[in-house]
Amino acid sequence: MKRFAPLALLLLASACSEAPRPADQTPAAETAAPEAATTRVALALDQEGLRAVNVESGSTVLVAFDQPEAQTVALVSRALGDDPAEIGVNSDCGAGPLNFASWDDGLTLWSHEGRFVGWAVNREGPTTMGGIGVGSSRAQIDESLVAEFSHGSMGKQFKSGNLHGVLHDGRVAHMWAGVSCNFG
Repeated sequence: MKRFAPLALLLLASACSEAPRPADQTPAAETAAPEAATTRVALALDQEGLRAVNVESGSTVLVAFDQPEAQTVALVSRALGDDPAEIGVNSDCGAGPLNFASWDDGLTLWSHEGRFVGWAVNREGPTTMGGIGVGSSRAQIDESLVAEFSHGSMGKQFKSGNLHGVLHDGRVAHMWAGVSCNFG
C-alpha cells in the first residue's frame, strides 16, 4: 500500500485542480478570483513510467510502471484535461494482449492485467524532462541522453536505458518505454 502513496496524494491534489489550458479558454470565474488558483499538473515522459509535474513548483512524482491502470489513466486524463479518445485491447502485441488508452496528443498508455506497463507517443506533445519527444533532432538526443543508435525493422532506432525511439529524416517519429506494441 505504501508504494501507491505518492500517486494517491497526487490524484487527490489534482482532483481539486485544473489541468493547464490556453489562456483564452480560462473560465471567467477563474480570472475573477485569482486567489482561488489551484495546483496544475503536467506530464513528462520517463523511462520508468511518467512524471507528474506540479506546474507551479516544478516538483515531480514518478508514476512508475506497475501502478494501477485506472489510477494512471485518471491522472493522465486530469493532466491533459481530457478523457482518452480511444480505449481498447490490442490482441496482436508481441507481449500478448495489452489494454490501451490513447489521447489525441499521440500518447498511448499500455496496461496488462490492470497494471500500467508502458507508454508510447507518436505526435509532438509530451516530452521527457530533458525536452526529448516526437520532433526532437538527433543532435538534441545527443545533448540530452546517452543513447545507442542502431538500424532495426522500424528504421533508425535509439535506446537510452528503458527509453526507445525511432528516427525518420533525423527526427524522432515515435518513442516508447516499458512494454509497448510496436510494429516494423
